[in-house]
Amino acid sequence: MENMFIYLLFGHLFGDYFFQNNWMAQNKKKETFEGLTACITHCSVYTFIVVSFLMGCGIVTTPLQMTLIFLSHYVLDRYDIIDRWCDMNDIRTWKSEIKDHNDVIDFEKSASVKDSINVSFGTFVNIVQDNTLHLFLMWLILTL
Repeated sequence: MENMFIYLLFGHLFGDYFFQNNWMAQNKKKETFEGLTACITHCSVYTFIVVSFLMGCGIVTTPLQMTLIFLSHYVLDRYDIIDRWCDMNDIRTWKSEIKDHNDVIDFEKSASVKDSINVSFGTFVNIVQDNTLHLFLMWLILTL
């Protein structure tokens, strides 16, 4: 059980990055049937990968825990929870950095190094926030 977080982390990283293809990533937030299908597919694969990693350290998840892992991932990914949180709390993201530049930054032609760094940092902050919330919710689901 002391290694649970390591297996949880690797399960999350593999499920969210290695096994999420472009179709899933690009469509999961769309308000269409294809978007719904992409998000359900991604969350199903994600849940399977996370549960498989947890089994590797001897943690057996209950059907309720599997369902909660799936649902928490679905809600966070489908409904842009992190972006909404950042907007409500005026937290810097890649989207806010682009808005600060009149919604147009052409990195190949005119953006300065400072613009690139700001947007890159905003993207990094967004990714860290997303991963932190996913991991925290799974930890809660597995320990409560």
